[in-house]
Amino acid sequence: MSRLRYGTGSLSVEVDDRTDQLVRAAVEKVAPGALQLIEREVREVFDNAKARWPVGPDKRYRTGHSRDMLGWDVVFDGTGLIRGRVYCTAEWSKYIAPKGLKGRYAFAEYLRKPMVAKTRPLVEALGHLVKSELEG
Repeated sequence: MSRLRYGTGSLSVEVDDRTDQLVRAAVEKVAPGALQLIEREVREVFDNAKARWPVGPDKRYRTGHSRDMLGWDVVFDGTGLIRGRVYCTAEWSKYIAPKGLKGRYAFAEYLRKPMVAKTRPLVEALGHLVKSELEG
């Protein structure tokens, strides 16, 4: 059940599984296929990042734990936005710079840059999807 919480002049809404299902159903009615499109694009970045994430043979330094901490989701935030994201919960993930990337960081090369590259085409595809649904 959703819960309204009153604070010091601000109102916040806690979103639980049921509310998430209702929001997803509403989005699906307004723009059928939009969530699947977002999820497919985010999942593609995640799958590529997981496949390419550096795990070296020297287990003393590269254990593969950061690769196991990669994740993705599509969430609804309190402002009405739908956010697709790929993330790594390992605190040190932003500093992994394998030799094969020549001084560049794995986080930027495998997570940030691919997500930024998908932004414009995804927004355009979603715009066309919503427009075609509104036109009829």
